[in-house]
Amino acid sequence: MAFDIVMLWLHTLAAVSWIGGMVFNLFVLRPSVGVIDAGDRVKLALTVLRRFIPLVWLCVAVLAISGAYLSILTVGSFNILIDSLSGRVLLLKLAIVAVMVSIVAYIRYNRLPLLESLVGTPEIGEVLAGVVSLVRLNLVLGAVVLLLSGVMAYP
Repeated sequence: MAFDIVMLWLHTLAAVSWIGGMVFNLFVLRPSVGVIDAGDRVKLALTVLRRFIPLVWLCVAVLAISGAYLSILTVGSFNILIDSLSGRVLLLKLAIVAVMVSIVAYIRYNRLPLLESLVGTPEIGEVLAGVVSLVRLNLVLGAVVLLLSGVMAYP
């Protein structure tokens, strides 16, 4: 019982850290950088990405481990996974999270190196705007996952 609570707490903490980090970056940090010059804004954006993405990977690992444990408690069997509302909602959540993780991987392994290569060029603004759009999409997807978690909690 106590272990179950710890796993739920870790799962919630990881989800809040990932989603909360996106909320902070989009709605607090990003609008606030207008007070610094453009070159420093780019440096700040790259530094934030380099620091935030490893935190996201940690959150993904915690979510995967705790989520697998909690899923066994909630769903219990393959038949329940397929035949119950909770099971189908869980499958939908997993599909959305897979998209979210793919977006993070794309940002990390495609967009971040491109951004680093474009420092000091006019093209960096367009690529950075694309990254912001991807983070917005991930935030919306994360909010949907949280909504689906509520559906699972109250079937």
